[in-house]
Amino acid sequence: MDKGQIYQCYLDLLKEYGEACVYWPEWCAKEKTEKDREIIAIGAILVQRTTWHNADLALRNLKKEGLLRIKSLATP
Repeated sequence: MDKGQIYQCYLDLLKEYGEACVYWPEWCAKEKTEKDREIIAIGAILVQRTTWHNADLALRNLKKEGLLRIKSLATP
């Protein structure tokens, strides 16, 4: 999936469901860095196929290996 497809997916979700802050106002209240947003996106993808516990373990392992970046995960 390239950047254009990911962005289009985001736009489709935004159109269908609206702003995330409607559903998670506490979460959205905190200002996030670009790195925070990247980790959130990766975690959201991982948790779709497993439990949050296992997604969290995967995030920790990716961080330990220096791979906790969308760019490094998107490379074939």
